[in-house]
Amino acid sequence: MIIRGDVSAVEVSLTAGIASVKRVNGGEVLSTHIIARPSENLEYVLPICYTDAVLRFSSQVR
Repeated sequence: MIIRGDVSAVEVSLTAGIASVKRVNGGEVLSTHIIARPSENLEYVLPICYTDAVLRFSSQVR
């Protein structure tokens, strides 16, 4: 999942999400990471949010 916005707003959203997961029976958070000011091509480089627009770039990375 990608949450976009100001770092402080993303931290609040992330904290709320983690709290929600902990309330679910058997739910667990495996990993979180906040990247402040990520590169514009982050979604093209990392294997996340693949869409038709991104697929042309993913084949060049592999």
